Amino acid sequence: MRGIHPLRKSPPVVLAAVAALAAGCGGGDRSAAASVADCLNGYGGFLVQPSGDSVAGQAPSGLTFSLRLYTSPGPARAAAASKSRKTTAVAGRAVVDFGGNPGVPPPRLSRRGLSEIRACVRRATPK
Repeated sequence: MRGIHPLRKSPPVVLAAVAALAAGCGGGDRSAAASVADCLNGYGGFLVQPSGDSVAGQAPSGLTFSLRLYTSPGPARAAAASKSRKTTAVAGRAVVDFGGNPGVPPPRLSRRGLSEIRACVRRATPK
């Protein structure tokens, strides 16, 4: 038959790419906070939610925290300077606030938890 072309098989790679784009996995309009949240939720025990330029939730230890992303480490350090050193940490271009958790002295994020937060912030930072 002239004018009618038989269906061709599409390579699996093309099908996978189309499925990823349809699912919104292109990374195009994804916020840095959403990327950090996805990264942390991928680590065992973190349970967080992004909102604007912030992420809030719970560390594996049960400690609640919030973090705010800044454009670079300089503004993050400046913002942290006005907060309590006992309940605040700087993680690259983010300020992590874990105040409001009960306890005397105030509980702190573990070194491992803070390290995982730093790694996720680093991954979400544009190069």
